Amino acid sequence: MPYASEKRQAITAIFIVFLFIFSEVLIAENNVKHELDHKSEVSYSIYEYSALTETHIQSGNSNTNYLSSTDTKIGVNDISGDESRGLYRFANNLSNSVDSIIDAQLTLTCNVNSVSNPGTQPMLYGATIIANFAPSEVSWNEIADSINWQSSGINGNNDRSVWDVPSTSTVVSGTILEYTLNVTKLAQTVDANDTTYLAN
Repeated sequence: MPYASEKRQAITAIFIVFLFIFSEVLIAENNVKHELDHKSEVSYSIYEYSALTETHIQSGNSNTNYLSSTDTKIGVNDISGDESRGLYRFANNLSNSVDSIIDAQLTLTCNVNSVSNPGTQPMLYGATIIANFAPSEVSWNEIADSINWQSSGINGNNDRSVWDVPSTSTVVSGTILEYTLNVTKLAQTVDANDTTYLAN
């Protein structure tokens, strides 16, 4: 009989050891869960910005500055063949060390004066202007007085980024359209580089 009793004591001892091990594991798992529960949560904010500066440049009047113009022209004039590009400067109040841009859209309301293909609405494209242009001096040929673009019309590799995805448009009434440009990638690049210039 002493043999059976020793066997029972050994099983009891092993059982107690397993209980001790599993209780330590459960306590450790509970502590980890407790620590994870107290992590800071992500918060989201929506910001709406208006352009600080809005102007355009035009190939037909390549040395003219249009900052004081009441309209910003975009696209190719079907009659003259002149091309115009809108330039917009926005404030950047975000800190790239703590803020992330998840979605960014640029909305422009335009009066479409003419179209190349009747029934087909023009598309707009955005790009980040790399050079620091002077709004009151910028023209098709120059970033500022006596400082040329790498290539006229902001076409050089050091002038702007590549054109981004095309816009979508909605007819507001008649020839007035609301264009929406997805500028998320551009805004993320602008935020990372602390630049604030967009062209389309």
